[in-house]
Amino acid sequence: MFFSEATIDGWIQEDTPYVDLTTELLEIGDQHGRIEYFSREEGILCGTEEVRRIFNKLDIQTDVFHPSGSRLIPGEVVISGTGSAKNLHMAWKVGQNLLDRCSGIATQTFHTVQAVHAIRPDLPILTTRKIVPGAKALFTKAIITGGALPHRMGLSETVLIFPQHMVFFDGPEKLSDQIRKIRHKACEKTLLVETESVEAAVQFLRAGADGVQLDKIRAEKLSEAVKAIRSEKEDAIILAAGGITPENAEHYARTGVDGLVTTSMYLANPLDMSARMIRIKES
Repeated sequence: MFFSEATIDGWIQEDTPYVDLTTELLEIGDQHGRIEYFSREEGILCGTEEVRRIFNKLDIQTDVFHPSGSRLIPGEVVISGTGSAKNLHMAWKVGQNLLDRCSGIATQTFHTVQAVHAIRPDLPILTTRKIVPGAKALFTKAIITGGALPHRMGLSETVLIFPQHMVFFDGPEKLSDQIRKIRHKACEKTLLVETESVEAAVQFLRAGADGVQLDKIRAEKLSEAVKAIRSEKEDAIILAAGGITPENAEHYARTGVDGLVTTSMYLANPLDMSARMIRIKES
């Protein structure tokens, strides 16, 4: 995942806009020490590459380093660095916040993917773009680390027609005419339509849509919907979205859809990551 130098600088500056007042007043900034990050619980690690870059910015020498995707063992140091107390304290909370938030998302994603793949090993878990502005790259890295993929990174990426688009058309027939035009104009783009109606899904597929995103259809009814759509277009892309959580993802995995679209990974609790400071006395 790409993070610009300006992004890394911004993370540091957000927490230390001018000066670390506490460290300055304690007059300990020039002393030498080490910071060690570790988890108090099991999980999937994510974010150490970014913490290492923060270390580099602050002239902190990285000692221990475990890459994103590593299994977390409670108490095991996942990344540590040596430097001045002033710089260690500037890195401390920024690094810890990155690790606990990203590792929490990666861990929940991993467990959900494992549960779904126990039923259907080839079924992808896809995450929405319902992300707090500014956190997209970090959250996307976390879900990829956990074994999922982003469904749609932004409006420029794919053609996905929502009911919010449909209100600007005078009925489904007019929209179907526009779908036919899009198929000609953007022939290399996949075109999907979101709907809660099987009848509407069939109509849009007949107009040339590549697939449908079935929104808020309960798992017990979704299997029937998938069969009806497949009878119309066997190779249609069918995604399930709306209300899919780690608790019910296994039920949706049995419906025959091609992918599960969910926001729930972003709502994962942060992992209990901790940091300790160790003073290094000059000999």
